Amino acid sequence: YVVCMLYVIRTAFMNSTNALTKSLLMDSVPKAERGKWTALESVNQFSWCGSAMIGGFLVTFDGILFNFCITGVMQFCATVPLCILMLSGKVR
Repeated sequence: YVVCMLYVIRTAFMNSTNALTKSLLMDSVPKAERGKWTALESVNQFSWCGSAMIGGFLVTFDGILFNFCITGVMQFCATVPLCILMLSGKVR
């Protein structure tokens, strides 16, 4: 039971940023272009299916540590634009 509870809590924290990310995106985009960016956000959510396959290829290619390193680099690169937006003051 403890492991199940920890898994639910971890998943809740991981997914709790989705609304914040969408809010930041919509605050930074002109109202006339929000439809395009919402569609792009949907493609982003769909890409999770392909990421499992790519992760499998990376593990086969060079092991699990290589996979974690690539994942860390990609997450860092995805975080940098959000930090720049927040620090620039364009997001309220």
